[in-house]
Amino acid sequence: MRKAELADFAAPQAAKARAEGDAALQARRMAEEAAAAARAAELEQVREEGRRAGAEAMRQELGGVLDREREDLRRAAAGLSALAGDVEQRLAGDLLGLSLELAKLLLREALRIKPELMLAALREGMGSLPTLAEQVTLVVHPADAQLLRGLSDEARAQPLPWKIVEDAQMTRGGFKLETASTEVDGTMEIRWQRVIAALGREDAWD
Repeated sequence: MRKAELADFAAPQAAKARAEGDAALQARRMAEEAAAAARAAELEQVREEGRRAGAEAMRQELGGVLDREREDLRRAAAGLSALAGDVEQRLAGDLLGLSLELAKLLLREALRIKPELMLAALREGMGSLPTLAEQVTLVVHPADAQLLRGLSDEARAQPLPWKIVEDAQMTRGGFKLETASTEVDGTMEIRWQRVIAALGREDAWD
């Protein structure tokens, strides 16, 4: 009887112990699962923060690259604009130089064909003399001297008592008017310089 009673008493205790053990095991499993889930969530949060930080760093890096690229493009555009302006200015200068050379050729040819064209400049030069009472010396090229001697007094600049002096070094179409107190330089070189000076150029006549 005692053994049966002991067995009857031990059976519920063993069942209770097993139940408690199962409960503890279940609780441990649930705690481990919760801990694992927490670690997984924390790991995912770290990964997400890492992705965000990486994306922000990439955005900033790309922004810096784009800013540098824009600045390089701006400088390149400014350089091209300056280069284009310089080329345009040089082309304009070259074109003006060619135009002046052409003008010299045309003027020389006109004076060769029609040397009496110098009379207009001669009249202007004589008009600039302060007085007409002084003896005037006219220095010209020998060919122009011959032309002037062949003209009548009416065709000359003014019917003055001038003296013509020949100078083979004088460019055709040019002249010098000399009095005791005044000299008017009407050489082609000086007249040409006066014209091109207004254009900001220094091209020589020769």
